[in-house]
Amino acid sequence: MFRSAIWCLTPFVASAVLAGRSAADSCLVTTPNGRGLPGAYTRGNHGDGSTLSTSLANDGKVTFKPGGPGCVDRDGSLWMKWPWWRGVPGQLTIEGRRLSGPAKPLRAFIPPYGDRGFQVSALIFPDAGCWEVTGRMREESLTFVVLVEKIAGGPDSPCVALFPAAFRDRRQKR
Repeated sequence: MFRSAIWCLTPFVASAVLAGRSAADSCLVTTPNGRGLPGAYTRGNHGDGSTLSTSLANDGKVTFKPGGPGCVDRDGSLWMKWPWWRGVPGQLTIEGRRLSGPAKPLRAFIPPYGDRGFQVSALIFPDAGCWEVTGRMREESLTFVVLVEKIAGGPDSPCVALFPAAFRDRRQKR
């Protein structure tokens, strides 16, 4: 009787373990292609080599953990500073969607930073999971997939301290 109980539970436990790992296992993350923008130094490690580039982690993950980079806002959203390099003049736009299940769309904070060259931004993930992110400059776009992980409570830094301009803009809109 004990053996049959173990046998009955084993498939359930195995499927629960696999289900718990399936988002990470099924997320086909983008690894850096080494194509930054040309210049005195390579700008970014992933891009099209002329119009737009960014920097990606080698493992394709964006990890929010205690003591790590980024922040968790009061609404639970996960904010991470994100670099871009623009090889042509124009306004960067960013959009994204979660591939691992339903979620609100990705938001981005893009402060004024000139019309060419380096552009700082904040990617704002509503939740952890597998995310497709697209940056656009004019007709050109750069798309990548990252696995967003939140470990424990995430970073301790308040978002207002890391992104004061975003919160100043938020207060002015009220």
